[in-house]
Amino acid sequence: MKHIKKSQEPERFTKWKALENDDWKPSWDDNFQIPEKPVVHDALLKEQGYICCYCGMRITRITSHI
Repeated sequence: MKHIKKSQEPERFTKWKALENDDWKPSWDDNFQIPEKPVVHDALLKEQGYICCYCGMRITRITSHI
């Protein structure tokens, strides 16, 4: 397994999570979509060097998921 040195999360993701209030909670399953999800996906790909940390194969946004 590849070791990933974590960097700071994308600012857009931080701001999305900060929108939480009594009526709305950020949810990975329910409301994590465009525009935040592709931003996070791209940041993760870059952070991992476009390499799957499990199998070591090269990955792109098309060939990977979060």
